[in-house]
Amino acid sequence: MEIKVTFNGILADIAGTRMKTYNGIASSAELEMRLSDDFPGIQNYGYRISRNSEFITGDLTLKDGDEIELTNQFRDI
Repeated sequence: MEIKVTFNGILADIAGTRMKTYNGIASSAELEMRLSDDFPGIQNYGYRISRNSEFITGDLTLKDGDEIELTNQFRDI
């Protein structure tokens, strides 16, 4: 199973790339753990996850070919 993850804004700077492919990730929770392991600095930023152009909340099962996008969530100061 392969999913494609796109990083936007500051998240792309942290990841050092705009796109990364992952194999064997079964859920959005598992993906977030993997992202934290691969890019520890990402934990310092709020972000939203979309799957196939729809924002998601909670833990969802991922399917082969899903396109995931991480978007920085700006906060009012």
